[in-house]
Amino acid sequence: MKKIIPYLFLCLFSCSEEKSPEQEIHIAFEGPEELDLGDTGLSSYLMKSYKMTGTPLNNGVLVFNNYYDRIDTLFFQESLSYAKKGKGIQKEGPRGIDNFRWFDSSSEGFIFYSQNDVYIEDSSELKRVNLLNDPLFGNDNTHQIIQDFSFNNFANYYLDLKTSSYFLTKNFINEEISFFRLNHADYRLEKVNVPFKRKLLEDHTVSYSAGRAKVYRPNTPHVLMDSTNRIIVSYPFTNLIQVGNILTNDFSEYEFETFNYPHQKKLPLAVSGFISKKDADEMGSLWSNDVLFAPIYALGERNYVRIVRGPKQVGEDSIFYLEVYDADFKKLKELSLNDFTDDLDKFHLIVGDEIIIKAKNQPNEDRFKFYRLKLTIP
Repeated sequence: MKKIIPYLFLCLFSCSEEKSPEQEIHIAFEGPEELDLGDTGLSSYLMKSYKMTGTPLNNGVLVFNNYYDRIDTLFFQESLSYAKKGKGIQKEGPRGIDNFRWFDSSSEGFIFYSQNDVYIEDSSELKRVNLLNDPLFGNDNTHQIIQDFSFNNFANYYLDLKTSSYFLTKNFINEEISFFRLNHADYRLEKVNVPFKRKLLEDHTVSYSAGRAKVYRPNTPHVLMDSTNRIIVSYPFTNLIQVGNILTNDFSEYEFETFNYPHQKKLPLAVSGFISKKDADEMGSLWSNDVLFAPIYALGERNYVRIVRGPKQVGEDSIFYLEVYDADFKKLKELSLNDFTDDLDKFHLIVGDEIIIKAKNQPNEDRFKFYRLKLTIP
């Protein structure tokens, strides 16, 4: 049975030097609910590993079903949540896509991304753009398209997919992160100037040797474009937010006080040479269990949200928090989601104007248990 926790009324204060007038946020936390995965072949246990499009639907999300090579839809409607079988992906032939890392959707069809290729689909053809043929990307195979997997697979979405694709790349020689735009009209590649925090990314990279194994845990920025030319950059290891215009290259930075968790992960230990497996496991555990910042999401037309997992000790349950920002990135609120329930997983989705949060305890493989979080800010 669906349990609904009634609206709570919270008075908020600005995180700037001057106090803003009190403001009311209406919060509805509903659940648990279950989405029947039926005979789609999708699994609630593997939900984190599925490729999901960055283009949100009004009441659902598109997900790549790697068991059947098909793009299915998960609908999270108020009256009924369910999974629907979708379009199969050809592996061979003129419209075949051998492999891809993630995908987006447009009015014409789907767009698929591999390490070095972009496949652009419309009603009549499938165009493969090999980026290694563009000198701006580089043809020495040291550049690759990358995707953020630090919190979930739903970090990036863009609004002008009718004419362009945007994606992050990494140079694996010098570790440089870049942001590119691919024009669908002439398939020209353009490097977009985004001031990623390269030193911070380097400082928060875990790297050491354990026995014969080389352990390397790089970080990837979270990128969101929620309106034309506006880009929002955040990071999984710090509460720093960068907001800018990709045409004028004007960027502002925001870093607010946090009240329930550190504002940044502790820097990983600098290790030279080899370490034991025990020490390696301890280092990995310390890093993994430290504070973790999810991507920034647009919620409605005027607000942004971010879920943060607080630091924990081995064996402890995770504590999750929600940050709420207004359109000018003034921090409105920081609240504990565990006040509603401890049955929370870090995997979450934005569906319409709601946050769908996976339940930590799943009933079985064929039913996806989740909670529904709604915010109303007058």
